[in-house]
Amino acid sequence: MGRYAGELLVVSTGHTVLTDLAAYKGSGQIIAIKEVGMTMFPCHHWFSCHNEFWPGWLAVRDQQARNLRSEVADIKPVLHCKQGGNQLPWPINGAWGQDSGLSAAILAVLLGYDRIILAGMPADGGGHYYPWMYRRANEHVQAYLPAWARLYNEFFEGKVRSLSGNTRDILGAPN
Repeated sequence: MGRYAGELLVVSTGHTVLTDLAAYKGSGQIIAIKEVGMTMFPCHHWFSCHNEFWPGWLAVRDQQARNLRSEVADIKPVLHCKQGGNQLPWPINGAWGQDSGLSAAILAVLLGYDRIILAGMPADGGGHYYPWMYRRANEHVQAYLPAWARLYNEFFEGKVRSLSGNTRDILGAPN
């Protein structure tokens, strides 16, 4: 498989992300999903299904890094994009990668990480963590629950766990 090993924290935009990050006790590398990567330091990987947003997100991240002036700001994440474009395309389609969270979890396994912990990915329709979308439920996310169960049974090999919500119920909590 991939060239990485050890633990990876996968940080997404779900409403539980802040409590999940507070509960996380590990010390692995980090992959940010979508907007989270603009302010997540350190960040070793960054994933999105939407390559058209990279230019704006990277500009914000560069500004944040200049403001931090620390070693963690010097870490440049490897960019991964499901839909191709001028970044690193990743061929994930259909039930194996219907949204950013599912695709990032698949990517983490393919990269070779042994222990993968999901944060901010409850898949419960509770919306995003940022205020302008916090109350807007994402009911479509619950439609992905069969795909999470399928990945648990057919692909994740016990490597992926979750800190909250339906994904924790399906994949189990970190041990």
